[in-house]
Amino acid sequence: MALIQAPMQIDVVAPSGRLLVAMRIAVRQRGQVSAPIAIKVVSGFGQVRAPMTIAVRAAARVSVGLRVTVQDSTWSDRSRWRLAAEIGGQDVSALLTGTATVEAEEGVARIAELSLLPDALTVLGPPDTWPGKPVLLDVVFVDAAGTQRRRERLFTGVVDTPAYDPRTRTCSVRCTDELQQHIERLDRAGIAAILPGSYWSDRVFDAGAEPWAHFEDRLSTLAASYDLDRFGAGRLAPWDVAGTAPDWSWGPSQVLDRSVRIELAHRRAITTTVRLTVEYRYRRRRQRERRYVWKHPWTFCDYLKKGSTLPDKDTIRSAAAGTGWALKSEPSYDLLPPSGWIRCSGAGLRAWVIREDLRQKLAVGATFELAARFVQTVTERYRIEVRAPEAVSRYGEQLVEETWGMEELAGDEWRFEAGYEPPPAGAVRDGNGDWIADDYDDPARVDAIETLIARARRRILASLRATRVYGEVPIEPGVERHHVARIQALGIDATGKVARVRHTLDIDAGRATTGVEVALFVADPAGVTDDLVSAPARPDTLSPGPADTVIGLPTHLGGLADSPPEDPNWDGYIGNSTTFWPGAPVYDERFVVKTPGSGADGDPAEFEAAGGGWIPHRVRVPVDALTIA
Repeated sequence: MALIQAPMQIDVVAPSGRLLVAMRIAVRQRGQVSAPIAIKVVSGFGQVRAPMTIAVRAAARVSVGLRVTVQDSTWSDRSRWRLAAEIGGQDVSALLTGTATVEAEEGVARIAELSLLPDALTVLGPPDTWPGKPVLLDVVFVDAAGTQRRRERLFTGVVDTPAYDPRTRTCSVRCTDELQQHIERLDRAGIAAILPGSYWSDRVFDAGAEPWAHFEDRLSTLAASYDLDRFGAGRLAPWDVAGTAPDWSWGPSQVLDRSVRIELAHRRAITTTVRLTVEYRYRRRRQRERRYVWKHPWTFCDYLKKGSTLPDKDTIRSAAAGTGWALKSEPSYDLLPPSGWIRCSGAGLRAWVIREDLRQKLAVGATFELAARFVQTVTERYRIEVRAPEAVSRYGEQLVEETWGMEELAGDEWRFEAGYEPPPAGAVRDGNGDWIADDYDDPARVDAIETLIARARRRILASLRATRVYGEVPIEPGVERHHVARIQALGIDATGKVARVRHTLDIDAGRATTGVEVALFVADPAGVTDDLVSAPARPDTLSPGPADTVIGLPTHLGGLADSPPEDPNWDGYIGNSTTFWPGAPVYDERFVVKTPGSGADGDPAEFEAAGGGWIPHRVRVPVDALTIA
């Protein structure tokens, strides 16, 4: 034998129409069937049908409870009401006492506060077991006969903090809609999905932030608020509602006496301009390649006539390899001519004899290429002025300055590990002839700058909607923070986005009100067009060209009549004439190759975007309707 339960509740909201609820229950074994069904129809008029078929094919006990509630959505009388409350699935409406409040403010959890009579301990158990129990609060509007005509949700959430007074044995309960827990159940993709259009950068925010902090980071780039409605569903609501028809409009006959108040923005709290200085510092890998050319200054006939020492190929190669730069390839050499008859101008034919092994050893010219790698630190600086001209015209320049830095400096010393290697893939030629490859993450640069611009925009706009108008009306459970409301009373006419809602229900006095606060943008309309959030283009960081990448090596010969004193700083070939002039200096024979080093190209370099001026970014201020008569 088995007990089969099939509880069902169906809520239908429609202005009119026909509702058909058909259900079939088949019992194929002995047991007990219980099928309580509740159908609530919120409808101005219509027709409800609930045909049901129960087939029993074995001995069984069937119990079917059916409750149908037809609710009138057009019912507007707010004077008769009662508060319905459910905690942990238990109806505690009859245990409510005192004043109940539900408050919802932009960006924070919706909070409900209730007071319960002592019998709550019997129904719900000890108060320390209440936290986390689900809570539902509804306002039920009734007619003069006490018949329910309309039921509206006020709050969906859980018990947060119960409090117990042992002297009176009464309990107070603080409940929350769990906004933060709602967010913490999402992963990063889910957070991005509920905040479309938001920006995020790991160069601006903490990459390891928990979900709530990550949510706040993303939200800080939007001119919008994210809240849970009275049913617990998330809503992203833009602040800009200028020109939008109000969801709610209350005139002098509806706004409660003396409840209206206005708070104007404080000038010192307003920001009209944010100047961002963003520095992006990164490694620039330079590969410098230079071609060296040495040639003996004499023709071969002059050499035969005058005679001089010559370097051997091994000496030249050793000098090149000893620079610390990598040989791109083996040097090529110019050699003396092989033995034979040589014709020189004015001297006729002349015999020239040289051993071949010696000829292959000596050089009268050489060409080789050397390469080196080094790292330069480059800084790109972006100066961006995010400005709301319409706000400046009203409040003057209210300036905030921010400086941000990001780096791509990680990495080992860059050099040739085992001989020459070609430039890295993607390297480009600098104006000075170097191959350069930047450790540069352009998507990260763009994300960071656009995130900072978006944050600055929100900061400006948030400060410009600090003007608030508040008024109270008879209870209106349906008012939400994503709505637009108009309040007209005591010479004030204001239309703006709802920033705060507070429902107050005095159960003992039978008085229920809704306090509504709207946030208003106030500025001088000037027809400014919003600039797109976009990172500026990179500055030109390449050196001007062209550059001479060929280095000619000189020859210095001693023993000649005009030979100067020897200079230890000479490069190239230093040798001697084989026909010595009396008293001429004799040089220490050697071959010297000097490399240019990194020079100024190895020093840190800084480049300014847009020539170092402020790059403008305009913010349009939506102007909400506000009249003070």
